Amino acid sequence: MMNRTTIFAIQMLIVIFIFGAWEIGTKIGMINPKWFSPPIGVLVRLVQETQGGTFLTHVWATTVETVAGFGLGVIGGVALGIALGMTNRLRQILMPYLLMIYGIPRPALAPIFVLWFGIGLFSKIVLIVSLVYFVLLMYVIVGIRAINPALIRLAQTTGASRSQIVSKIMIPSVMPYIFAGMKLGIGLAIVGAVVGEIIASHLGLGHYIYQSAQRGDTQGVYVGLAALGVLSFVLVFGLEWLDRRLFHWRQEVTL
Repeated sequence: MMNRTTIFAIQMLIVIFIFGAWEIGTKIGMINPKWFSPPIGVLVRLVQETQGGTFLTHVWATTVETVAGFGLGVIGGVALGIALGMTNRLRQILMPYLLMIYGIPRPALAPIFVLWFGIGLFSKIVLIVSLVYFVLLMYVIVGIRAINPALIRLAQTTGASRSQIVSKIMIPSVMPYIFAGMKLGIGLAIVGAVVGEIIASHLGLGHYIYQSAQRGDTQGVYVGLAALGVLSFVLVFGLEWLDRRLFHWRQEVTL
C-alpha cells in the first residue's frame, strides 16, 4: 500500500504533467491561447491582480458569502435534522414538503432572492443556505436513523433525560454523517456564491469572471477560476483535515 508521501508525489506529477502539456500546447500552436490561456500567463496575471488590491476585494466577498452561508446552513440543517430524527410523526408530516422543496434547483430561485433581498450580501447568503441546509438535513436524518435503537432504550431505562440522549448518544453518533454532509455542502456553498454573483452583484469572483467574459478577457476568466480553485481547495481540504483528526478511526472511507 502506498503511503501519503507517495500519493502526494503522484498527485503533483499529474498536475505538473497536465499544466506542462497545456503550456507547451499553447506555445507550439496545438492549443488556441484565445480559448485556453497558458497557465504561466494566468499565474502572472493572478499575481498582478492580487498586488493591485481590487481583486482581493472580490476574493474576500466570495469568501465571506461562502463561509457565512455555509455556517448558517449547517446549523439550521443539523438542528432540524435532529428534531425530525427524534420525532417520527413530525418527520412523516414534513418530509414530503421538504423533499419537494429540495427537488427545486436552488439556482433557479436566485432571481427571486435578488428581488426579495437585493443584490447585496444577504441574497447570496440566503441562496447558499438554501443549498447547504437540505444536504445537512438529509445526512443528519440518515445518521440518526442508523443509530442502534438498543442504545437509546438502554439510556432511557437508566433514567437518561432527552437532552442527555441527544448530547451523549445522538450527536456523537451522527457527527461522521454531519462531516460527510459538510464536505459536500462546502462545494455547493461555493457554487451558490458564484451563481448569485453572476446573476446580480457588483463584487465577488463570480462577478469578476462574468465581467471578464463580457469583455472577451479569457485570461481574466481563468484568473477568476484559479482563485476559486484555491478557495475551494482551502475550504474542502480544511474540512477533510478536521474530519481525519476527529474521526481517524474511519480514515479508510474519507475522500
